[in-house]
Order: sequence, then structure tokens, then C-alpha cells
Amino acid sequence: MNDYLSGLAERAEKNNPPSAGDYVGDDGLLRCGVCGAPKQAEIDGVKVACICDCKKAEREREAERKRQADNDSRRKLCFTSPLLETYRISDADNTKSAELARRFIQHWPKMKEDGTGLLLWGNVGTGKTFIAAAIANAVIDSGESARMRSTGEIVLELQGSQDKMGIINAICGPSLLVLDDLGAERDTAFGAEIIYTVIDRRYQTGRPLIVTTNVPLQEIKAETDSGKSRLYSRILDRCIPVFVDGPDRRKAEGTERLKRARELFGMGP
Repeated sequence: MNDYLSGLAERAEKNNPPSAGDYVGDDGLLRCGVCGAPKQAEIDGVKVACICDCKKAEREREAERKRQADNDSRRKLCFTSPLLETYRISDADNTKSAELARRFIQHWPKMKEDGTGLLLWGNVGTGKTFIAAAIANAVIDSGESARMRSTGEIVLELQGSQDKMGIINAICGPSLLVLDDLGAERDTAFGAEIIYTVIDRRYQTGRPLIVTTNVPLQEIKAETDSGKSRLYSRILDRCIPVFVDGPDRRKAEGTERLKRARELFGMGP
């Protein structure tokens, strides 16, 4: 056993050589010259190298830097707009829909396991895209992958592609998929079939889907068109409807921007 420990101690010392300033403490163990913590532990009379406090902190910082770099890479793949990368649920208004989004994030492991998503519906500019992007960012921060695309972007991307299924598989592959602005895509047979294929692929894999739309829930439930009806049925089977209410944020923000610009140019209100 001592031979084994001696070999272990030799390898550990080789991987963690003493640094300038290290010293031997009163206990006979090598100590770090920076933090003073032991760089050795004694096991059955054999001194084995160990990691001191400052080295441990350095490794933790390096691990955190790597985690952040990995998250940044996942964020670039998730979003097509740098602005969406900045959205966080902590910055959301104190509304019922934002609280439900926080609960979704809190219970994300269970949502993922059950394949449960959200249908965020409401009027234009009420913050549906903000909430959806904030959830996607929270999933990425947890170390998992997400993808967010508007339905119009998907249709345009696939329209000229020779590898449509390859693109669909890439879109549907991440742990969370967000389809933004359902119903805003061009009302063509091609567009309808593409969006149905994406949602059906997601449905079949059992992975969570978040959909945002301006289409009222009552209209979704009462849809009689067979093509749209089969699309909506899959969404409603897996997504919890959440009404996102409030004033048109985009209009208010646009008005404030114009007001600031007019002030800069010395113009009246």
C-alpha cells in the first residue's frame, strides 16, 4: 500500500512542483508562499501533494471563464440578433406572464423532462419576444442549448436551400426551441408546410417548444382550416397558453427615442 501511495505522491509532486516562496510549516508539510495553505497532505506516513487555496481559486476562475465562453458560443448560435442575447427575465416587468416565465425557468429540468413548453400570445409589442428570449438565455446559462428563430426567418432560410432537412434538424436539435411570431410568415403553401414540419419534428422528439404569436388564443382554438388546425393542435398539446398583456412597448420605446433625437436637434416636442 505504501508503494502505491509513494508512487501517487511522486506523480502528484511532479504535476504540482513547489513554487518560489513555498515553505515547510511547523507540521512538516509544504505550504503555499501566497495563501499559506498546505500543498501537501500526509496519508499513512506518506506526504502527498494537494492543491492549496489560491490554486483551487485559480482553477475555479478558469472553469468559470470556460463556462462563460461556452455559454457565449451557445448564445451566438441561439440568436440572430445581438439585442436578444441581452434579455434577462430579471429585467422583465412585474407581470403575471413574467412570473410564469420565472417559474418555467425555475422548473426547467422538469419542463425539459416532460417536453412542456409555452404559447405566449397577445397583442403586438407587449413583450412576448422579450420573455421568450429571456427564457432561452436562462436555459443557456444553465449549460444547455437553445435556438430562437422567427417563423419568417425559417421560411426564408429554407426557401433557397438544397438541404432543407439538415437545416430543420439543426433548428430542432437544441434542448429548447423558440419559434417567434407565428402567423407572421408569408401565407403560402410552402411556408405553411415548412413551419408545420418544424413544429411536428419538435413534437415527435418530445422536446420543449416556446411559441410567440399575435393570433388570439380563441382564434387558435376555433381554427377550421385543416392545415392550420393540425399545426395548432400540436402546439396546444405541448404548450401552456400564457396571455402576455400590457401596452405596446415598442411604440413607447420608439416615441421616447424620437423625443430624445428631437431634443438633440433642438426641435420642439
